Amino acid sequence: MKKTLVVGFLLVLSVAAVLVGTPFPLDGVQSQQVRIPEAPVPIAVPAIPPVTSIPDLRPSVTIDPAPRIETTAPRIDAVRAPARAQVQAVVIVPGSGPRAERDKPDCSVHEFTCAQACEPLPAVWSSYRQCLRFQCKQVDENCLEKLAKELGSRRTDNEVTFSVACDYPQKIQIEFYSQDRNSAWPGNNMAYVINDYKTHVYTLKCRSGEKICYGAWPNQSSTHWGIGLNGVYHCQNCCAVCDGRSVSFMLH
Repeated sequence: MKKTLVVGFLLVLSVAAVLVGTPFPLDGVQSQQVRIPEAPVPIAVPAIPPVTSIPDLRPSVTIDPAPRIETTAPRIDAVRAPARAQVQAVVIVPGSGPRAERDKPDCSVHEFTCAQACEPLPAVWSSYRQCLRFQCKQVDENCLEKLAKELGSRRTDNEVTFSVACDYPQKIQIEFYSQDRNSAWPGNNMAYVINDYKTHVYTLKCRSGEKICYGAWPNQSSTHWGIGLNGVYHCQNCCAVCDGRSVSFMLH
């Protein structure tokens, strides 16, 4: 058995020797070059030579200082701002009545709204001076005297003014009758109509000193005011004298 294994081993060795000794054709074999990767190496830092000091090549120049110039200039005083005026606070206290102001130096009725309340002269005042003293409390006496004279010059004795207001819920009619002659306003079977709660003003041309009374009545009632329709009733306070004055009445 051993002899057989030895013979086989020797036979294998012989075949291997023959194969190794036989050259291979180079034309049938393609040679390949195997590239071996490069191993990284540390970076070499170049040595920097030391820097030597640079010599100063600037020329040495000596500059003389500039001469000092002494000058004198006129002094300019600072301009002072003008002083501010001090304004003191004033408390405005409202007066007891309307203040009469004038745009012109003259005293005239059209310059004073308070004087217009006295034209025509209300029945409660006996003179323009009394009315003006009440209505124009802030006007001096000299101006009041001029206003009273102006209003007196405007007064005409041949007219009278009735101011009538009514709070009756129905429409009423009113007419004015002379107590000294056969005359009426508007007359000719006509009458004035009051159909609201406003004050209606009627200025009647009449004879100086003539006594005139009003009469009023509703359209559909027996109620009457003053001397009534055609002046058939009597009254205590429904008349005025034709002297340029103004009277007021309220019909309830």
